[in-house]
Amino acid sequence: MAKRLRDDYVVGMWRRSIEHQLLWSVEDTRGIYDNSIAPRPVVYRAPSWSWASIDRPILTNSASTYEPILFKAEDVRVLRATKNATGNVTGGYLDLRGSLRPTRLLW
Repeated sequence: MAKRLRDDYVVGMWRRSIEHQLLWSVEDTRGIYDNSIAPRPVVYRAPSWSWASIDRPILTNSASTYEPILFKAEDVRVLRATKNATGNVTGGYLDLRGSLRPTRLLW
């Protein structure tokens, strides 16, 4: 697929559209709002910013491909155990750039 798409595979996502694909959340499967962090698998398999790092259903923002993204992925690195792009991952990082807005917390 990577050759056909002319894109890089990044732990379940594609590099060219990674900003949109980072907008995932944990699905509320219990019928109540429960967006708590899912427990990580015992054996490391993906960086925390990837949906592949958890063992729960996820939701993607399908409208996000039509909405402006307010950040840019400047650098994405995945450390692989082998040369296989879809193989085991040993680590990774993501550098994002975006604008911050002033915010005031009211109690």
